[in-house]
Order: sequence, then C-alpha cells, then structure tokens
Amino acid sequence: MYDYKEGKKRINEILNSSVPVESKTHIPSEATFTYENGIKSWVGSLFVDIRKSTELFNDNDDITISKMIRSFSSEIVEILNSSSIIKEVGIRGDCVYGIYDIVDKDDLKIILSDATNINCLILLLNKLFERKGFPKISVGIGLGLNEDLIIKSGRKGTGINDKIWIGKAVIDACNNANLGSKYNAGSWFGSVVMSSLFYSNISDYEDWTKLFSSKYYNFKTYYVGNPVFIEFERWVNEDA
Repeated sequence: MYDYKEGKKRINEILNSSVPVESKTHIPSEATFTYENGIKSWVGSLFVDIRKSTELFNDNDDITISKMIRSFSSEIVEILNSSSIIKEVGIRGDCVYGIYDIVDKDDLKIILSDATNINCLILLLNKLFERKGFPKISVGIGLGLNEDLIIKSGRKGTGINDKIWIGKAVIDACNNANLGSKYNAGSWFGSVVMSSLFYSNISDYEDWTKLFSSKYYNFKTYYVGNPVFIEFERWVNEDA
C-alpha cells in the first residue's frame, strides 16, 4: 500500500523548499538540473500530429498500422535528431515532437527547415504507402516559441526523472499541430501552423514569411502555410 504518511512528508519538503530560478542564454546540460532548481530559457518547439488517426487505426489492420507509424515516426526522429540545436525528441502516441535551444532569431530558421523537411517527408511517405496499398496520411505541424521554465521532476533516488517544460512553447506547438491540415471555422489551415510570437521573430526573413498567411480563429491569430523544398518535391514526383 502507498505510504501516504511518508508521501505527505515528501510533499511538504517540496512545498516548503526554496526553488532558485536562473535565467540562461542556453538550455544548459543535464548536470545543471537538480530537484531543487529551475532554469528559464528561450525554447522552440515542433509537434507533428497525424490527422484522423483514430479512424486510421480503426479502419486498418494492425500490421499495416504498425508499418505506417514506424516509418512515420522513425524518419521524423531522424530529421529532428539531425538538428544542431535540438535538446529533446520524443513520441507521444502518434505524435512526434522536438524541443530546441533558441539563442537568436537565426535558430528559428532551423526549426522552419525541419518543419519543411517533415512536410516533404509526408509526400514521400504517401507515395510509398500508395504503392503498398496503404492509406495516405495528412499531418499538422505546430511551431511554438517562448521563454519558458524548465525543471527536473521525478522521484529522487529512483532514477525515474525527466525535464518538464513549463510555459507556452510546448503547449502552443501541440495546440497548433492540432489545427494543421484541416478546416477550422470554415477556413483551411495549411499543414504548418505557428504562433504569432514565432512569426514576429522571423519577420526579417522574407524568404520564409512569404510562405505563410495569417488566420484568425478562436480569438487568436495564427500563421499557416504549406512549405516544401522544390527539389525534394520534384524528386518525389519524378524519381522516388
């Protein structure tokens, strides 16, 4: 049985402890995080979510679904892991995400490039799925940016712990991914959806901003687009 009396002691230790929060220009190494401190730093986030995944899972056999999800997730992880500023890559169900260390605005171009590579990857996957007689998929790719609090959480001494990203970067990216590649209030949202803060920080990069347009939904403004690398798209259509 769970020892609730000992649990109460541990909870009070946490609640009564001081938690120094340091601001950092970089997300620091794992060794910097303890169970007693917090780090505040600029964080970028990217989430990829499959549209209508419940129907996809229900309408297809287990072997087909396992092959589709494995190929989808493995290649997105490959794209994210190749990034020079990536700090964490993870999978939640049919959603794959990446969290980035943001030092200056130029770093956001790396995230945009990753989002575009993923958008191109979906073209390739669908072509290969079609050859196998598998259904095609569409995705929402959400981008978020914010100065967020990062803490280490878990149970001291158990080896079970992880960093928790507290703030808007991850939440925005997750919510934005849910809006991509579907109609929202009668307006079509492209596959890539970014927050207003993300967009405002790429305003100097016209080669990127021209690929996105604003959409107003649920009292918020989003920036949406469907960017692809022309050479990649041409290769998929002609040679893949």
